[in-house]
Amino acid sequence: MTPVHPIKAINYDTYLQGLALFTMANEHAKKASAFSERLSKVLDYPDLYAGCITDEIYDTTSGTPSNELFDRGLAHEKIIVTPQSSVKAKRKR
Repeated sequence: MTPVHPIKAINYDTYLQGLALFTMANEHAKKASAFSERLSKVLDYPDLYAGCITDEIYDTTSGTPSNELFDRGLAHEKIIVTPQSSVKAKRKR
């Protein structure tokens, strides 16, 4: 059963502060979603969800650096990184 929350009154200033924060969070969520979709395509996933890699994007409480989160997601998805790069090094003249 869903808990019932008591009615709570807020003043208009609090409403405006809440609206501003909600709007910023919503816009960031949209951007995060777009980046996540592009990441799925880069990693050649058939849909917009890249498994554990997508999950790691939203780890905002651990304080773990993003490169470690990405590496952890890759490891959980059993994706290995090969030393070969598709980017050709520029030749020195």
